[in-house]
Amino acid sequence: MGQRARCRVARVGQRARCRVARVGQRALCRVARVGQTARCLEPRVGQRARCRGPCVSQRARCRKQLTDIMKCHRDQMDNFVRVKQRNEEKIVGIKRDAAELQRKVRSDFEKMHQILWKEESSLVTELQRDEASALDKLQRHVQQLSAGLAELEQLVISTQSCLEQLKSTVLIETRGLARSVHVESEPDVSSHLRSARYTGPLQYIIWKKMYKALEPTPARLTFDSNTAHPNLALSEDLTSVSEVNEQQLVPNNPERFVKCVNILTSQGFTGGRHYWEVGVDGKTKWDLGVAKESVDRKVVVKIAPSNGYWSLRLRDRDQYWAGTLPWKRLPIQRKPKRIGLFLDFDDGRLSFYDAEDMSHLLTFRQPFSERVFPFFSTCFNEGGLNSAPLRLYVTSRIINPEANDSLFKFGLHCVILENCCDRFSVTLSNACVAPDFTPILTAKGPGVKIVKRGQ
Repeated sequence: MGQRARCRVARVGQRARCRVARVGQRALCRVARVGQTARCLEPRVGQRARCRGPCVSQRARCRKQLTDIMKCHRDQMDNFVRVKQRNEEKIVGIKRDAAELQRKVRSDFEKMHQILWKEESSLVTELQRDEASALDKLQRHVQQLSAGLAELEQLVISTQSCLEQLKSTVLIETRGLARSVHVESEPDVSSHLRSARYTGPLQYIIWKKMYKALEPTPARLTFDSNTAHPNLALSEDLTSVSEVNEQQLVPNNPERFVKCVNILTSQGFTGGRHYWEVGVDGKTKWDLGVAKESVDRKVVVKIAPSNGYWSLRLRDRDQYWAGTLPWKRLPIQRKPKRIGLFLDFDDGRLSFYDAEDMSHLLTFRQPFSERVFPFFSTCFNEGGLNSAPLRLYVTSRIINPEANDSLFKFGLHCVILENCCDRFSVTLSNACVAPDFTPILTAKGPGVKIVKRGQ
């Protein structure tokens, strides 16, 4: 019995120790899993004291890691919130800008519609007046002819009666029978409805009037000879410039460029919206844009906004670049013959266009802090390869017969050439008019007529 009792006590004690060991083992395992270590997995009771220290440090490290992770997530959340708010503000701004642009587009078209409606109404009213005048003249003449016919019929009857009387008598009173009936000459009304006002290039006439109402009004620019590099030669009217091989004797005034073949115009801008066109046909390289009044003209500088220049550049005949640092290549496929520049000073915007079809080439957006001038560089002529001049165009626009313009579908081939000094009008059909479309002469047959304004 005693032995069995001892065995039972031993077994009970063993079970107690095992239970304690198992409980301790579970606790140690839980701590081990949290701390990501396997050092406390032995199921011995004696190890519990030794494991408490490492488990506490593992908890601290784990807490720091979780805190760092939570901070990272919170920082990312804050960043997402900021980006979300920024995008929401952009959405509001885009909607606002789009609405404003839609109003502007509608307003601009409304102005053109009003001009067209006014010109159409005026022309139709004038045509109706001419029609009424021509019809009135013809109707009055028809009435006069009817009265004359009635009078002549009476004279014929009277004369016939006299002829009958001659059979029985010798003397007959013929006084009054020989009188003539007077009617006004037939009115010439052919010119009323066939005048150049109606049969001329009507669409171009109206376009010309719309052109004068454009906003901004095309700027009338001339080159400033005081800013021209000594190698630049100017035309007498200061609208054409080219680079020559030899330097000219010119004063070294403060505003003159001496290191680069640059030139500015006499006209500068401190506000408003302005548009001008530059002819670049035949050139292999050039720079066009605007420059600050304060640019250093006595040293070589990089043509870039940071130095006060905003420009479009041509190099190697067909490579177009934005004048930035570094240069940015532009995907321009067709080589423009004329460049249109639009400056919105107040909005801080300079845009370049192919003036032939007004396709957009490049836009700079940067506030202008001082007066700016249209800027040009002919670049060197490279032994004659780049000798073609840069030309300023005032309000000229040439209708190209190959451009499928509707005027030419009706056989009205009219070319208007304008310059600030000489103005010519050329016609290839039957009417010749001045640039303001006052008729000068009319040729019945096809041909070419060149008439200088004022002659």
